[in-house]
Amino acid sequence: MKRITLYILTAAAAIALASCGETVDKTPATGANSTNTAVKPTPAAPTKEALIALETKAFEAWKNKDGKYFDGFLTDSFVMIGESGRVDKAAAVKSITEDPCDIKSFSFSDEQLTPAGDDAAILTLRSSVDGTCGGEKIQSQSWVATVYVRSQTQWKAAYHNEIPIPDPNAKPAVPVAKTSGKIEPGTDTKPADTATEALLAVEKKGWEAWRDRDANTLDQLAGNDLILIDLSGQRFEKTGAIKTWTESQCEIAGFTLSEPAGVSLTKDAGLLLFKGTADGRCDGRELSPIWQTSVYVRQGESWKYVMVIQTPA
Repeated sequence: MKRITLYILTAAAAIALASCGETVDKTPATGANSTNTAVKPTPAAPTKEALIALETKAFEAWKNKDGKYFDGFLTDSFVMIGESGRVDKAAAVKSITEDPCDIKSFSFSDEQLTPAGDDAAILTLRSSVDGTCGGEKIQSQSWVATVYVRSQTQWKAAYHNEIPIPDPNAKPAVPVAKTSGKIEPGTDTKPADTATEALLAVEKKGWEAWRDRDANTLDQLAGNDLILIDLSGQRFEKTGAIKTWTESQCEIAGFTLSEPAGVSLTKDAGLLLFKGTADGRCDGRELSPIWQTSVYVRQGESWKYVMVIQTPA
């Protein structure tokens, strides 16, 4: 499917999902124990194997530049982060047809399925691709993350992204200079709606806890199934994520969370995209702005992280 955004910004959106949910049984219940014939059974959640099969089919469609395939299988509110910011469904579908990549083969490994409420799920995996984009050899190894939502009896993609896994033998990249001037804690853009505002309030608490190395607060904000894919090109589960956030040698003076956009996935799951800019250093290196995607699940009255994925801004 898409390769790293250095070659094509929106090709990451090519993760359409074919139908994998069972057909809902609409036959009214009968018999002595039947008390409510209006209740319809809920289709079963997808298995990891079923979603891997759909991911494979989508990668094949991307390989064949079949942009039309994706029009029916991305949600209308599909979104992802590219080099220039947010990418919507229309731009994603258009880019697939015009994709300058020549893909010879691909394979998956390390697949993991993370539930996100009754009607959403996250699939993360490691992809290996052999090919070129724009005449240049592509990054061969990436972590792939796709958020699926139920649409009647189908599962469609609401979000997709890929994070390159650095070559351990490559030279370290030169850090990008951060914006000068002190950044005060908080947010610098008012959310457009109450849903975005609610998720952004939780996100701010998470960034404050990261700044303060507050493992207890991060533990409370994170769901038990949390997945983190960070700028280092690594995937962590909850324990490793909290350790990474709190044990790095970071000194943070302040931060801003800007350009927020919330997406309602289901009645109990939501997605927040924003740009995060921190004033400080981690492990001796100045920090550059990032795009972050956070997926939340409602548990009682609280929203909990179930996925965090970060890319350079």
